[in-house]
Amino acid sequence: MPINQESDNLPVPHDLEKASWAEDLDLIDENDRNQRLPTVYNEGYQVARSVDLFGKATRVIGWCLGLVLLGLTDVAGDQLRQLPAFSSWITANLHLNPIELVHFVGVILAIVTIIIFVVLGTIVSALGQMAKSVTDTAVNTSPFFSDTQKLRLIVPDTLLGGWWKVIQLLVLRLTRKVRAMRHPK
Repeated sequence: MPINQESDNLPVPHDLEKASWAEDLDLIDENDRNQRLPTVYNEGYQVARSVDLFGKATRVIGWCLGLVLLGLTDVAGDQLRQLPAFSSWITANLHLNPIELVHFVGVILAIVTIIIFVVLGTIVSALGQMAKSVTDTAVNTSPFFSDTQKLRLIVPDTLLGGWWKVIQLLVLRLTRKVRAMRHPK
């Protein structure tokens, strides 16, 4: 049974050039778009790097806090030696060596602190790396950039220093060779 669009009262697009979204696209200035897009992607990379750096800093802080807790455990053990009444009470009532108890609790607290901060830092760092990956994909699949512009956005000049031009030339030659192999004349 053929579908009759007129009887279904479905709108049929007769002319796409008269559509409202096509008129909106004509309002976009080509130069304005080409100037704003790189800054949007650069900001995306900055956010991704910042989140990744925050995750790495969180892991380092976790290790530092764990080491500080271990150091405080030794200090607390020394302070406990100066309180013989408290030490004798722990020994009499809990049947434990008070200094070993303080060291055991301190080590457990240090390990738990390290684990919490390392896990949280790893999760945050992974989110930053995922954001960078998404931005890489957006830049790489964008039809508005040439290969050179894509390469400049994905691998910024500041990371490579003087080697930037060498890498840029090598990548351009490689992409031209690949295109030549795909589309022989």
